[in-house]
Amino acid sequence: MDAGAEGNGLREQDLTLDIALQLRRMLEYNGFQVVMTRYGRFVKGGRRTLTESLRTRCVIANQARADIFVSIHANAGGGTGTEVYALPGGRAQKLAGNLMGHLAREGSWANRGVKTNQRWDVLVYTYMRC
Repeated sequence: MDAGAEGNGLREQDLTLDIALQLRRMLEYNGFQVVMTRYGRFVKGGRRTLTESLRTRCVIANQARADIFVSIHANAGGGTGTEVYALPGGRAQKLAGNLMGHLAREGSWANRGVKTNQRWDVLVYTYMRC
């Protein structure tokens, strides 16, 4: 429903889908099972509103009994770097910290750290096992 940031001839939804498909190949190569919420412009299932699209992603992850939920963004509004979001406390925040450490070592972007102060739909309405 929201194509995301646009600039320099790029759209966030296209760039992040390309990243997600590459990440999927790497994860599957290493023995992980990956469930995608979209392969094109739109999420599978409900998508009339942005909220419906986000909640549909949560339903897909919950029905798949996923261990983790990864949402990839290339935001254009303020700041440069890599950040990871998780709900505060528990295994999710610990995993976020581990992931952030890896991304900071491998990437050339500023480490913006793990953020636990947001209540995004995909954090609140997914029931991941980690």
